Amino acid sequence: MRTLLTGVITLGMFAGVGIASASTIVLSPSTVSVTKGQTFEVLINVDPAGAKVYTVKGIVTYPADILEATSFAFAAGTPMWIPLSQSGYDSMTAGNVTKTAGFPGGFTMTKSLGTITFRAKESGTATIAASPQSLAYDAQSKNTISGAQGSSVVTISVPVVPAPAPKPKTAAKPAVTSPVVATTASTTAATTTAAAADANLAAVAGAGTDFSPWIIGGLVALIVAGVGSWLIYRRQTGL
Repeated sequence: MRTLLTGVITLGMFAGVGIASASTIVLSPSTVSVTKGQTFEVLINVDPAGAKVYTVKGIVTYPADILEATSFAFAAGTPMWIPLSQSGYDSMTAGNVTKTAGFPGGFTMTKSLGTITFRAKESGTATIAASPQSLAYDAQSKNTISGAQGSSVVTISVPVVPAPAPKPKTAAKPAVTSPVVATTASTTAATTTAAAADANLAAVAGAGTDFSPWIIGGLVALIVAGVGSWLIYRRQTGL
């Protein structure tokens, strides 16, 4: 019985070591919410799970009809990643980002490989996934990655166009017709009065022109008659 129990414990220890040495690529954040046309970033992290990793080949896939990978930047730090630009180790194509770099001295704690910048092309839901074909080499050039890798789910919504603000109402301008009417009425009354005065003057002038000869003639006749009577009177009286 003791031998059987020792064997089970031993198998458990080996199993624990095997699990601990399985490196994983984790994408962060795990969920993203953006609107169509926006850009966002996804971080590629490498968790060695206790193993010492010296070189990482990260392969990330995504739906190219919804998303577009616009750029990639290796994470800064000391020491710095040394990128490998050979064919098959460094590429950015529609639906795939592959980046490979070595880390001098290796690392045993989670470390960021770099950042991918994406642009949301269409609305919908997209999954960005770290491929199981990714690699994480230890000092013996053994790949420590196994099993399913991390992912990031992106929800893309249609941008909401705000309704235009209502235009402010313009106050009605006050009517300006009353002063014009009053002025017109006053002008008409003045014109009528002036016309009436001119008509009266014309009537008086006309009347004077028509009757003045008769008046003058009458006066002359009276004067002549008076003078004649006076002369006759003198002759008769001898004065």
